[in-house]
Amino acid sequence: MSKVKPELDLPDLEGRGVRRLWPQRWRWRISVVLALLIALAATFAWLTRERIAGNLIDDALTQNGLEASYEIESIGTQQQVITNLVVGDPELPDFTADRVVLDISYTYGPPEIGRIELLRPRLYGSFSDGQLSFGNLDKLLFAESEDPAGLPAYNVKLIDGRAQIASEYGMIGVKAEGAGRLDDGFTGKLAATAPGLGLEGCAASSATVFGDLTSSAGRLSFDGPLRLREATCAAGRVATVDVGAVLTLASDFSSVEGDLALSASALSGTDAKLSALAGSLDLAWAFGGELSLRHELIGEELETPVGQAASVGTSGTLRSRENFTRNEWTANLRGSGFDASRLLSGLGLVEARAAGAGTLVGGLLDNFSAGLSGGLSGGEFAGDVSLRTTKSNIRLVIPEAQLSSAGGETLIALSQVSYSSATEVQPELLAGNILTGGPQLPQINARVRQTGTGLSLRMTMAEYRAGG
Repeated sequence: MSKVKPELDLPDLEGRGVRRLWPQRWRWRISVVLALLIALAATFAWLTRERIAGNLIDDALTQNGLEASYEIESIGTQQQVITNLVVGDPELPDFTADRVVLDISYTYGPPEIGRIELLRPRLYGSFSDGQLSFGNLDKLLFAESEDPAGLPAYNVKLIDGRAQIASEYGMIGVKAEGAGRLDDGFTGKLAATAPGLGLEGCAASSATVFGDLTSSAGRLSFDGPLRLREATCAAGRVATVDVGAVLTLASDFSSVEGDLALSASALSGTDAKLSALAGSLDLAWAFGGELSLRHELIGEELETPVGQAASVGTSGTLRSRENFTRNEWTANLRGSGFDASRLLSGLGLVEARAAGAGTLVGGLLDNFSAGLSGGLSGGEFAGDVSLRTTKSNIRLVIPEAQLSSAGGETLIALSQVSYSSATEVQPELLAGNILTGGPQLPQINARVRQTGTGLSLRMTMAEYRAGG
């Protein structure tokens, strides 16, 4: 068995008999040497301050692969100020700033850039063939990274910021101001204008955006109006469009959601006109190819070749998946204040009545025209619809729909109506029930079914007579 060694007797450090390790005469010599070293270090740091600052800024530019030039205005241990910053070709720069103030943050490693203040920054870009580019800055903005996408945690103050984007659809100008940490706490203003904006056969005299820009928990939000003036396309025109938008971008830039309040005037298409359109839309759009859109819309003074309506409306939901190759729209449709004068003319009833005057057919047509005109005048329509589309098929379902007179009598009622376009494995299909009625109109109950080129119709009709 090993023996435990006895503890050593430690000297009494407070005893008067302890010998001083550092003689008194050395203390002042060491103090003088340390003071000289500190003074030399301070002098060296002051003489090389511009090189140190340059290294910090150059390192940030080099790490992001940016070619830039600038001038140093002032150097300090806590702040550096540079002016006349130019990124890219000086003749055609991608980014400039009159003045940049960098607050320096010190950590256990080398100093880092903290708060950034940009005075009159200018950003120049282009949009062509579906690609957005900011020249030399693409290396920074669109670089591949293993880190998740998101707003950087930079504390930024933006003073009179501008951007200009040249696109094949027109020039877009942007102005922005604000301050705060970009990923959480930024508050600012955003404005954009695009005079003469055009898009695939369409053009607008002006398009503007203005609103508040804020960030919270990595999510960027916009709250403000979007305005469009004199927009024309080959198939239609709209005089004004005003949209109150509240939109929020996901923290990983993968989706956007928000509420839209729509107001438009003087809309026209190939065969229809609408004096006004207003309503709300709730949007959830995943950029991977999924869209959900709830809508509540009301139109006023609809005009078509076959008739007019004082009011029309729709409420429902549109859902799209798989890059908009699979779509489903379910909605309730309604209209009121119908004027059937154009419908009677469009059906040729006026000419038919004149040709059959004095005959049994003429009498039946007189009765039918009177009943149809009286029933549709001021009438109402309401119905439910479901429309589904894929790459190869269209399917329409009308569970129930009804056209009523101003007095509430049913003129036409549809139920269990379904249509499916032809596919590789099935022919075109159509089926549904039709019920007609109303004063001076024939009472018909019919069942229609079509498969491919074959059509079957089963119906019953009550006695219908002239003058009856």
